[in-house]
Amino acid sequence: MAMRNRSQPSDLLPQVALDYVTTLVKKMRYRRVRQDVKAELHAHFADALADCRTDQERQETAEQLIEAFGDTKLLAKLIRRAKKRCRPLWQKFVIRSAQVCGVFILYFVLCASRLFIGQPVIKVDTIQWLNQTASQGRSEHLNARPGIEEAIERLPDWPEGFPFFSRNLKALSDANDTERRIVDTYLIDCTPALGLLREAVKKPHYWSHYLPMNDTASEERSTSVNHSSGRPSPFPTAELWAHLMEGVMPRLGKHRHLAQAMQYQIESDIGQNFGEKALFDGLVLTRFGRHLCGRGLLVEGQVGNSVVFLGVGEISRILSKVDIDREVLASAYQDFAALLKIDRPWFTYECEKALTYDLIQQGFTDDGQGNGRPLAQGALAAADTLLDWWKGLLLFDYRGRRETTQRVDTFYETIHERANQLTPWEQKNRTETPLEPVGLPLEIKLLGYERAAQVNWQMKTSCQATLAVLAIKLYEKTYDGLPGDLADLVTGGILETLPRDYYSDGPLGYRQTADGFILYSRGEDLKDDGGTPATNDNGELRRYGSYGDWVFWPVSPKNQK
Repeated sequence: MAMRNRSQPSDLLPQVALDYVTTLVKKMRYRRVRQDVKAELHAHFADALADCRTDQERQETAEQLIEAFGDTKLLAKLIRRAKKRCRPLWQKFVIRSAQVCGVFILYFVLCASRLFIGQPVIKVDTIQWLNQTASQGRSEHLNARPGIEEAIERLPDWPEGFPFFSRNLKALSDANDTERRIVDTYLIDCTPALGLLREAVKKPHYWSHYLPMNDTASEERSTSVNHSSGRPSPFPTAELWAHLMEGVMPRLGKHRHLAQAMQYQIESDIGQNFGEKALFDGLVLTRFGRHLCGRGLLVEGQVGNSVVFLGVGEISRILSKVDIDREVLASAYQDFAALLKIDRPWFTYECEKALTYDLIQQGFTDDGQGNGRPLAQGALAAADTLLDWWKGLLLFDYRGRRETTQRVDTFYETIHERANQLTPWEQKNRTETPLEPVGLPLEIKLLGYERAAQVNWQMKTSCQATLAVLAIKLYEKTYDGLPGDLADLVTGGILETLPRDYYSDGPLGYRQTADGFILYSRGEDLKDDGGTPATNDNGELRRYGSYGDWVFWPVSPKNQK
């Protein structure tokens, strides 16, 4: 008996019991507790056979027990369930959590797989479309760009120690002798480039030419054939955008450089009392900016705006510093008035819209009837917020291609209207729902779009003011006195219509003063403060400050910042 106690239970069991336990444990499919269950079954058989004295008796008793246990498959299932119920609570929690996470991950993979199944049908090469839209079939000899590019190539680099304009240096008259010599020498070197610019801006049109990618990997991508359409496949939208910016940004920096060089030339001429030359160079600078406006990418139009600001600012400074002959004033007025009549929007979002279209065509399938579902790249355009993106992913409920395209059209029509048609006064007094972006890419760009529209109206108001100042100066030379009000400029045969203040429901503010006259716009707050110069939130004088009026005349360095 003592010998039996020192032995393992399995040592005394008949083979039929051992085989039964082995089969039962295998069918449990629960590896973690197999050894425990096996030991428990061996002990159970050992206890039941403890009183058996012969091998025959043990064999018969074991067979009876096996018959009482029943089907091994069912018994294994019941034992497995019982063992699982006996797990500690923390273990159950961990296991259930892992199971839930596993199910969620599997569901997420299934949901996400829809975004990678299928392919877009590329029908439009966006770069080619941009180039064709820009040129509109015109002959290249009408394009001012080649002449401007040649002027840029002839433009020398800024010399060391050059006195750049700043808030503390508003004119070359503020520069010391050393700085002035540096500027004079530099302007002599700039003479060929500025001459080319004067000739180039006489051309009636301007358009850029966007080049395809030229690196090897991109060339391979751009020449790969989309089997659905049989057309060369353009670049992925994000890569296309980066490529366009990479090609545009260096050119824009050179445009700024050329405009600044002309600005210094104008300032130099003002200091030497070469008023006529300076005035017409101011027109050249403004025309240069106007060529850049309403074309290309948003950033190109913004640079055009900044150059126009430089041009009209210099014209005002010239008129405030130099006495100009009537004939010269008349010619300058006619040139500037013609510049404002150019039949082209000052600002456009056409290229931005084209890039959004490119995102749609590369990010959605095409069912051949103008609709389709989003792929991975297009899902961003089919969701307005991150929450919408997740809902669409998990519920298979993204906007389709047709609805997304329609919403994009509506968005760009609205933003174009606000930038070019509805004045700030009309927008302020118009009840309408806020502009809602379409998709996350436009959500990111919305603030920039709205700010660009605001700057566009500032520039257009500044141009109206410059036209008014030229007209007032011409009226003064013609009639030996200032007009009593702006309506006299119309009745006097100089202006065709009153100069518009886009921040009010009428013309710019004007009145005579003891020293001459004051000309202003109501400004951003849309209130007539009688010509009180505008300030920013900190109370500092700013030409386009948020509070007060935007004073265009008299010209004061304090309100030109």
